[in-house]
Amino acid sequence: MLEKILQDDEIGNFLMKSVKLSKVQLDTLLITITGKQEISLNKMILKRDNGVVSKGSFNRTLKQAKKNVEISLFTIIALEYFSIIEKSHIINLIKIADTLKKINSNKLINENVSTILDQLSYALTNVYNKK
Repeated sequence: MLEKILQDDEIGNFLMKSVKLSKVQLDTLLITITGKQEISLNKMILKRDNGVVSKGSFNRTLKQAKKNVEISLFTIIALEYFSIIEKSHIINLIKIADTLKKINSNKLINENVSTILDQLSYALTNVYNKK
């Protein structure tokens, strides 16, 4: 499922390089979120990009993915709590994510997307530097 999403998605591929989740974990999360109410576990397993795995393996990967998401969220909270980043930066990160979704849906010219992603990378690298 994830491979199909990332096929022509420069932004998604860029983000995958820097997230705590592996591609398999994100793929598994996406499958469970998009199909939780409509398909069985066996059918979810068949949707995985890396082929069929056991139910136990699928559930382990899902558990790891959820734990990594939880750790990431606690990290954001801790960074703000200890004044390493400001609340306004967290709000801006949410706005950036929303903007990236809009950019991706408009399919901008690749060089424009590359410039935006370079600027994003620079901004995120420097968000916690106090001046």
